[in-house]
Amino acid sequence: MNGLGPIRNILVTEKNSKNILEMITLVRGVTNFKDLDWSKTVALYGCSYIYSQCVNEHETISHYLQALLNTPVVNMGIPGSGIEVQYWNMRWLNKKFHPKWNVVFWPYDDRIVVH
Repeated sequence: MNGLGPIRNILVTEKNSKNILEMITLVRGVTNFKDLDWSKTVALYGCSYIYSQCVNEHETISHYLQALLNTPVVNMGIPGSGIEVQYWNMRWLNKKFHPKWNVVFWPYDDRIVVH
């Protein structure tokens, strides 16, 4: 473990997935997902409860999980998101990087985008 804080991510979409690696600058010392050892990294998915909006970094669930497991945690929580966002982010991240574990906190099923 290198002492980095948990990473908080942004929504991955088809439009920005090609540029997403350059956009990740949300953790000290890591400016690119490629810099992480994904064989030891946990990906955490969910809504604002997981993202921990308006909470200090040392009070987030990803911080506690990272301390408990002594391994890097990528917080893929998206405030206000629904199930399909968690599915898309998990699918994208697993195709690109293959995290050691995926931990999903599914949002309420009534948070479905109507197209």
